[in-house]
Amino acid sequence: MILLLLLGFGAYQWQLARQPISWLEFGLKAMLPTYLVVRLIQSNPDIYTLTCEPTIICYYCLLAASVLGRSALLQATALVLCLLSRYSVVFWVPFFLWVLWREVGPKHALVVTGLTGIGVLGLYVMPFLSHDWTIFTHALSEY
Repeated sequence: MILLLLLGFGAYQWQLARQPISWLEFGLKAMLPTYLVVRLIQSNPDIYTLTCEPTIICYYCLLAASVLGRSALLQATALVLCLLSRYSVVFWVPFFLWVLWREVGPKHALVVTGLTGIGVLGLYVMPFLSHDWTIFTHALSEY
């Protein structure tokens, strides 16, 4: 798990280093994820040892790095990872796509939408949901 966390932090910091910002701003933005994780572990040490939270933190760092990098494939991959790790992210997807539409352009936003749809279909719907369409509703009722 620590390797995934380092991968997420590294990708975020690498993309951050490519931005035209001051050293002070870079230092503050680079230390923010680490600070938050340290504070999280200090307040609840079991969250790191007994759960998969570091993996999910890695996915969100990859999403932040992909937004800074502007690659449609990396954005869609990171978004799929976030969606499959926490389904509640689905409520933020329209806002994320609207920001891409506005900042990068409609074509880019549509490519990210399509790649994300293909990723969710290929990694979740086809292998799992297509065998038993009630899995999703049963999982929600158990949650």
